[in-house]
Amino acid sequence: MDFVLDLLKITIPALVVFLTVFYLMRTYIKGQISLKHLEIQGELQKKESQTFPLRLQAYERIILMCERLSLDQMLLRLRSKEMSVSDLKNVLILAVNQEFEHNIAQQLYVSVTLWQIIKTSKDQLIELVALAANESESQDALSYSNNLLKHISQSNPIDTAKKAAIKEAQSFF
Repeated sequence: MDFVLDLLKITIPALVVFLTVFYLMRTYIKGQISLKHLEIQGELQKKESQTFPLRLQAYERIILMCERLSLDQMLLRLRSKEMSVSDLKNVLILAVNQEFEHNIAQQLYVSVTLWQIIKTSKDQLIELVALAANESESQDALSYSNNLLKHISQSNPIDTAKKAAIKEAQSFF
């Protein structure tokens, strides 16, 4: 019986000290984790505030690219009276590819989904230009232009890209 009592005299204070140290260490570690988490969040917010103007500028450039890729705008800029259907088709496809390549770096600042929409819209626009050219091969460039505008009025892939860019940009506000 004395042995059990001596054992309890030693074990109970040791257990109290162990539980106290365990509680203090757990509280200290949780505090350190919270502090590190706040520090990381602060760094992320700092990076976000530094890249926000660049991202906003990228959305502006994408919308400008969509405006420049608008078929009615391109036809006004690129069509001349002496062009054949084939010439106009080639000039339009070249202009679409050049405008896209000029703005290709903007993909760094926008979502992968938006960039895929833009890329798909560009490809659809090129297909539309080629399809209308095949339909208008025996006509002049003016008839081809009108045919293009008729096709684009039914479905405009560039408008889809522009709306997606505006929607994503507005999500930041």
